[in-house]
Amino acid sequence: MEIFDQLFEKEELFVTDGYCTLGAENDECLSVEALLSQMDRIGVTQAVIAPGSREFAAENQSGNARIAAIAREHQTRLIAAFSVNPWKTDALALAQSALDDGGRILILAPHRQGCHLGDALWDPLLQWAEKRNVRVYAHASPSASGTPSQLLFLADRHPGVRFLLGRGGTSDYASDMFPLLELAPANVWYDFGFVRPTVLASYAETAPTRFCFASCSPQNDQEFELDLLRTHIPPKLLAGVLGGNFLSFLES
Repeated sequence: MEIFDQLFEKEELFVTDGYCTLGAENDECLSVEALLSQMDRIGVTQAVIAPGSREFAAENQSGNARIAAIAREHQTRLIAAFSVNPWKTDALALAQSALDDGGRILILAPHRQGCHLGDALWDPLLQWAEKRNVRVYAHASPSASGTPSQLLFLADRHPGVRFLLGRGGTSDYASDMFPLLELAPANVWYDFGFVRPTVLASYAETAPTRFCFASCSPQNDQEFELDLLRTHIPPKLLAGVLGGNFLSFLES
């Protein structure tokens, strides 16, 4: 409970947005200036920033370096995530370079990287992540390549890795969340990105220390997503959802 005593005041919560894309194409266009301005306006303390889709698929090194450089300029506000396409022959070297550059969270993006979420192709990267205590964010959307229950295979094969399942199946595969929540693997956290308002409260009550705020901005509106959680999450769970659970995910 010490982390809550230090970071949560009676009237002001420490809010962490667990996923924002700083991209330059299509629906991922968002500048760091616009993100920080929005965070200041609505009371978001810090945010995870991620590369764009093209950088997930092909331009791993330059994308990871770009995000790391932005995070270094705003160390108290932004947390750098990075990604490596597992098909690349130098995937482990790219991951190490991103970590050395300041990356904190490894992103698995099967819908952009040409494999399934449960694929053994990820295993070398996950073994690398475990040895270096790197946290892992896994996209569970928007296609059958990344359904939520597939994460059970990774969590079982890599019990020493902490995973955060992102986007909850994004509508078409939302029902696939139930096996994961029922089995409740000890090394899996979740975020509320793209999760429908009708299940926000029940999800939070099912796993009260594991669900985290993630706006998935700019594809979603950060302020709107935050307001949804303030409206639907039971007050006793709100501090955890808005920041405490994510900080627990990151803790060593």
